[in-house]
Amino acid sequence: MQGGGFFAEEAEPEAQPEPQRRQLLPSTRVAHPSIRPQVQPFVDSVDPEGEAALAELEAADAAVRDLEQRGAPSAFDSSSADNLGGGSLPPVARGNTGIRGGAGRCVECEAKEGQAKMYAAFNVSVCYDCQKAHKGPGGRYQLISKSKAKDEYLLTDRQLDGASGGPG
Repeated sequence: MQGGGFFAEEAEPEAQPEPQRRQLLPSTRVAHPSIRPQVQPFVDSVDPEGEAALAELEAADAAVRDLEQRGAPSAFDSSSADNLGGGSLPPVARGNTGIRGGAGRCVECEAKEGQAKMYAAFNVSVCYDCQKAHKGPGGRYQLISKSKAKDEYLLTDRQLDGASGGPG
């Protein structure tokens, strides 16, 4: 031992544990637009002229024509609507109304022009004579006054007001 100091025997240096490497996560940064790969639009999957839609419509029309040739009832046939419970549907004005928003022909007699007020209020085209014929108590076209509706059926003004969701 020399130099008066304390010296330890030379030992092998201890092996230091290897530092743990962190696992890199995928980058959340967005690449610069000039570096990004350019994505091509799906031009192949788009049918710009609508050929596929036209083919579907033509196939559906052909199927309907085939059913009609076999004698299947049409969806718009009035006799099939009666068989399916169509009798409970409200009457609809038939024929050309002549003017835009007009009442058209009467749904009862089909001979006279319907009243515009009935058509505007209830969307039913009925002539004056047919309304009078079916006007009595329990009749199809029985109308009651607002005061009678309040007294007899205990309705309020709010329930009768059209702006609040009432019949108007």
